[in-house]
Amino acid sequence: MADLSAQAPGEGAELTFQAADSAGDTFANDGRNYLLVQNNGSSSHTVTPTLRDSQTNTPGYGDLSRTAPSISVAAGETAQVGPLPRKAFNDTSGRAEVTYDAAGDLTVAAVRPLRVG
Repeated sequence: MADLSAQAPGEGAELTFQAADSAGDTFANDGRNYLLVQNNGSSSHTVTPTLRDSQTNTPGYGDLSRTAPSISVAAGETAQVGPLPRKAFNDTSGRAEVTYDAAGDLTVAAVRPLRVG
């Protein structure tokens, strides 16, 4: 499993993508960061964030169960995974983890959005 460093794109700066790890990847998740996944293959692939807390208590609704989302990335396309709620997806180190149905055709970049103001 690879630990990705979040990149902050600036004016004129490009993101650096790297090969997705077949065991999955992690990135620092502050609730605003997200993962971009490029599918360079000829078939779609599925990216699944690891859900750490599957229960929530929502006022007016009570106890609810959550399920991990699965994001389909079509061939030749790029998909955004996240931002992910910290309580639901972070491990004890403040990192979110994602896995792939197959990583061979995928490249990834963790992104830290610029703060405005």
